[in-house]
Amino acid sequence: MATKKFKSLQELFSDRKRWCQGDLALSKSGKPIEVKSPHAVSWCLIGGIEKVYGISNMIMIQEKLYEVIGDNNYGLVTYNDRSNCTIADIRKLVKKASV
Repeated sequence: MATKKFKSLQELFSDRKRWCQGDLALSKSGKPIEVKSPHAVSWCLIGGIEKVYGISNMIMIQEKLYEVIGDNNYGLVTYNDRSNCTIADIRKLVKKASV
């Protein structure tokens, strides 16, 4: 199974079905799976960073996102996994950060 390459988090999260909470990545059946697995179909914010940009660029991308969310005591995992967080919040964040 070939995996689609995404150019940005904006592109990845353009489809609500490709975003998840509580795990880095999920399979079609909703089970946790490795981020780079060809069977992964949805990703949280951190999993999405790894999928799109790779481990070697994670810190740089995270810093861009932190510039947007500021010092509000949220880590990116906490930000993504908040019960009131929506795909609209994630899209707004990644757009503002230009990632």
